Amino acid sequence: MSKKPAFEPISYYRKKSIRAVKATGFPIIRETDMRIVVPHSIAYDKLSHTKFCELNDKVEAEIEKLIGVSCEQLLTEKAA
Repeated sequence: MSKKPAFEPISYYRKKSIRAVKATGFPIIRETDMRIVVPHSIAYDKLSHTKFCELNDKVEAEIEKLIGVSCEQLLTEKAA
């Protein structure tokens, strides 16, 4: 009975997909599934004040939802 190797060689198409995203993306490979993840970043110098405020509000809401503490309280605690 042959054992399954610890890893399998990456196929030609997987290599081609990985190369296509260049240095900005990275693959997540699980058995027969491969996903290419490309992170998005923000060019703050190209972001309007209004859009920045919207983004800031969304980030604050997510932080408060995840840890249950307001961002204002976090800033106050850090300053103290």
